[in-house]
Amino acid sequence: MVNNGQKKLPNFWTVTAVFCSMVLIPYYWIYAKVNIKVDGKVINVRAIDRQVAHILEANRIEYGPNDIITPELEQRLPPGQDISIVKVTEEIINSQDNLPYTVTQRDESRRNLRLVEIQRGYVGNRRRQIKINYHDQVEYTRQIVAEKIEKKPVYKLILKNSKGKIAREYDLTKAKSIRVVATSYYPYDPLCYPGGDGIHTCLGLVLRRGFVAVDPRVIPLRTRLYIPGYGYAYAADTGSAIKGKRIDLAVDNEAECDRFGKRAMKVYVLDRAEKW
Repeated sequence: MVNNGQKKLPNFWTVTAVFCSMVLIPYYWIYAKVNIKVDGKVINVRAIDRQVAHILEANRIEYGPNDIITPELEQRLPPGQDISIVKVTEEIINSQDNLPYTVTQRDESRRNLRLVEIQRGYVGNRRRQIKINYHDQVEYTRQIVAEKIEKKPVYKLILKNSKGKIAREYDLTKAKSIRVVATSYYPYDPLCYPGGDGIHTCLGLVLRRGFVAVDPRVIPLRTRLYIPGYGYAYAADTGSAIKGKRIDLAVDNEAECDRFGKRAMKVYVLDRAEKW
């Protein structure tokens, strides 16, 4: 028999449902809220499972193997903490730049006719492969992963004026060159007679070191020359014995002529000029 004066108590499931609604609903809307920062945007989601990897998977958030994810995928996300994903990409670029002219050897001399300088050095270019690392499409680091330097030799003859300033430059790597047999002679050399007076060249110039007797069919008179081992020279004379690829180099005296003897030499043929 039911006592109508006694209130009926809620059953267990009713109490449980009320309790869950009072606890879980605020938790879901307040404590389960997660902000995911990716691609310059903030995505608001709800997550009961707090493992970072599961949150991203549940919300179909894509990421790459090199992306920086904070906190890490294996960690559980504390309430109130956001997830940040930095997209990491990289590219390889090729670059090329010219190397400045670099002098490795410089020799200056006044011994033959005028002040000259011989320069050896190189120019070239440098090729590089550079790896650029981007964080969210902004350059973060760059690293040289390969480098190749190509050097081209430079061999110069520089003529200077009386004040030591550059008057003319010759690129000997591009100049015409011939192989000759060289001998030498000197002022008042007995071999200069009877064809000459022993002191003047066929151009009427007083014989001095730096003048060269040539065969004009091979090397025209008034041609500037450079002869390694002898120096700067000027084709200013001829001789009855100087035929074909043979030259006679003016030296200072008989002793130097004896030391010189006969030898094979390379001659750089430059340009013709009225004065040396």
